Amino acid sequence: MQREERDWPLDITRAGLLTLAVVMHGVVGVSVAASYGTPEFARRDWWAFRDAGRRVLEGDLAGLYDARPGGFPFLHPPYVASALAPLGGLGDAAYFACMVAGHLLGLGAAVFAMRRLRGLVGAQDVVLLGLLACAPWTIGLVLGQPSGLLLGAWLVAFWGIERKRAFSAGLLLGLCALKPPYVVAPIIYALLTRRYRVLGGITTSVALLLILSGLVGHWSEWIAAIARTLGDVSTAELTLWKQHTLLASLRGSTSRGVALVLWGLAAAVLSIRIYAVRRVRLPTLRLVGWLALGTLALSPFAYFYDALLLAIPAAALWFCPQSYSPRSRATLGAVAALTFVAQHIEFFVLQSGTPIVGLLAAVWFGLELIQGPCESAHHRVRELDGQPDRDG
Repeated sequence: MQREERDWPLDITRAGLLTLAVVMHGVVGVSVAASYGTPEFARRDWWAFRDAGRRVLEGDLAGLYDARPGGFPFLHPPYVASALAPLGGLGDAAYFACMVAGHLLGLGAAVFAMRRLRGLVGAQDVVLLGLLACAPWTIGLVLGQPSGLLLGAWLVAFWGIERKRAFSAGLLLGLCALKPPYVVAPIIYALLTRRYRVLGGITTSVALLLILSGLVGHWSEWIAAIARTLGDVSTAELTLWKQHTLLASLRGSTSRGVALVLWGLAAAVLSIRIYAVRRVRLPTLRLVGWLALGTLALSPFAYFYDALLLAIPAAALWFCPQSYSPRSRATLGAVAALTFVAQHIEFFVLQSGTPIVGLLAAVWFGLELIQGPCESAHHRVRELDGQPDRDG
């Protein structure tokens, strides 16, 4: 009997990612155990969410969007506070557990969707291990940020679009307005592809969220808080190494005016390029990766845990090799690997200086748009400017 040949590079990759994932989750356990019950634990993101829900329950909404020295301010729209109200009465341990559970639920949804997106090839455990080993995943667990939910929502929604469930997919994408930057790219996608049922679903969800915000109000205070945060990024008063955007990378290395001009020019050039290539044919996963890269790189601010979205274009590189030329796949793979390493160094080693992940995401996005797809008869692809969906 002929012995099956082992794929040693793949096995080594698996072992390395598994080891790193175990180490990173050990860091989570040590961090939570060391800080639990101390003021440090209450200065993390989960506390701001719980406090917002508690305020809605108790009708104590004054100062909801005030800055909290030494702590994480609540920066989400008023309807997020309304949605969190049912959990506002939970204790520290229970609420933190709910946030971690949401993060894990998003991971399960993402894996579920990726397994069902058509045309995927490659060992799926490698992508899962890479996700579990990445810095944004670990940081989300430490801080109690359910950013995995948004990753899962995006992938499930686009799987739904493949299944001709356009309106339901739009409803799910609309719920991503819990973090407004996450719904901008899906809206642009729906408009460019003339998927009006997707747009209808997004509009319906956003309308329901706006109705829900009536329990809170305070829209002017939220707008002021967002403007304050944007000003902190542009003036470098906010800790830039926590930001994974092109603007933060530029602001860390040049003046405010120059950074804003360069950021605006980059956004304009990439937007023009997106419009120019709107008729290209792409595997669904690679298309969603484009949306993820644009959301992260071009947002005015996005924290380190938001960079979990980069798992999507990285997965596309692994699962959709026929969509790339060998040279472009090698180039993009190198950028993805450098980004993965930079995330760990910036957060766990340096915690200072000019962030480069936002710049890398912008370069990654630009290379994706410039190099485009490599057609393959073996890949199911979708035209970015396809015909409007008439059957859902």
